Amino acid sequence: MAIYEEVLAWSEKLPPWRSDALRRLCVQGEWSDQDLVEILDLAKQHHGVRSTFLPVPQPVLFAANHFPAEANRDHTVVLQSLHSLTNVGRIPNSEVLNFQPHGLTIVYGGNGTGKSGYARVLKQACRARSPGAVHANAYAADYLQLIPSAAIDFVLDGTTEQTTWSSQRDNVPRPELRGISVFDGDCARHYL
Repeated sequence: MAIYEEVLAWSEKLPPWRSDALRRLCVQGEWSDQDLVEILDLAKQHHGVRSTFLPVPQPVLFAANHFPAEANRDHTVVLQSLHSLTNVGRIPNSEVLNFQPHGLTIVYGGNGTGKSGYARVLKQACRARSPGAVHANAYAADYLQLIPSAAIDFVLDGTTEQTTWSSQRDNVPRPELRGISVFDGDCARHYL
């Protein structure tokens, strides 16, 4: 039995709050302060203590698609574009970031042009050592209620596909994208 299968079998025996904690750790690489608050609330609920949140958070159980992917050995995946960004910083919904079909795509520009916003979405949808959070427009009145999302076009084994990434807790990126590594300055700090 492969290690992934062993971990998956083990996770099925966990209480729901611990399964949710494992999912967050595998998907994000670390727990944020907000994650810790929510995990504690889920644990308290499990032991009969009422939630302090409205709406009451529900655990999202760990599943096979939450594992960080290894390099795609069975599939060829090529990013085409990142577009239809909604509530990602101040990036307009009409902006499109196209990728080269071969080689390296470098994203550059002046301050406040969206480089970090694009990178954060890719780091969440693909794989990165330091995925970080995707932030909505901090100047919006309802900033904390906004849910960032984006569409990602990619080619899988020669066939064009599209997926939607969202920062909602239960959103799981396409597993094929988890085989793509995204590297930026934040990720570099993990290696140095």
